[in-house]
Amino acid sequence: MVSPLLSLALTVAMPDLSALSAKQREVYARVAADEFCSCTSSLTLAACNDSKPKCKTAEHLSTILARVAQTGLSVDEISTFMSSRVSGPFCGKPKALKLDDAPQRGAKDAPITVVEFADFRCPHCRDAAPRVEEALHRYGKKVRFVFVPYPLQNNAQSVNAAAALLAAGNQNKLWQMHAALFSSTSTEFEPPLLMTLAAKIGLDLKRFNADLTSQAVRDRVATLKQAAVSVGIEATPTFYVNGRELQPDPELYTFADRFEMELDRNSGVCQ
Repeated sequence: MVSPLLSLALTVAMPDLSALSAKQREVYARVAADEFCSCTSSLTLAACNDSKPKCKTAEHLSTILARVAQTGLSVDEISTFMSSRVSGPFCGKPKALKLDDAPQRGAKDAPITVVEFADFRCPHCRDAAPRVEEALHRYGKKVRFVFVPYPLQNNAQSVNAAAALLAAGNQNKLWQMHAALFSSTSTEFEPPLLMTLAAKIGLDLKRFNADLTSQAVRDRVATLKQAAVSVGIEATPTFYVNGRELQPDPELYTFADRFEMELDRNSGVCQ
């Protein structure tokens, strides 16, 4: 016999639950019956899907929920994931991130602004780098990207890498150095390696070396990190999308998921 909760969930055209086992569909239905539909709606996700099938926020949340349900996590574990990683941050109050001096690309009026705080030596940052780049390429002009170098524990080599980024920026090749640092097979960012990377991207090496060790560049590295500290950044990578934190997961909750949610924020008939 199909439970009332599951029956309610299956009345909705989206998402496709055919890939879920019966047990996983039951878990999906239980969470959907408890999770709120959107940031201001009093409806649950299941109720919103049933009565307001054109609600884009419900569509996004349901798709993510169905994906997470496939992992076999319990109702409580999935509810925690949805509230702490997805709905909670998405509906949270945006932070004012004053990072005008940070490296950035894309139009200032783009509907999505992504801020990343990262250390070039951090393994998790290096793992995330290609996914960030793929998302930026996919969404193109819809995204402005702000990158804040954040040398963990002020490690000397991490500071060197951040300085190399800014020094390359003085020759209008900041993003080429950004890619070179993240793709480097070595993270021993001492001057010889940084000079090699600079040569590969076609920098004036004499100027690069002078900038790399200059007080102005080192001061800018410190200023950017202090700006990050002032908004509570403690770990890398940390991402903010339109002022709200994002903790992406390459399988369960991607940059594309959040970008689509942002593009559809406050649209539809959820209320």
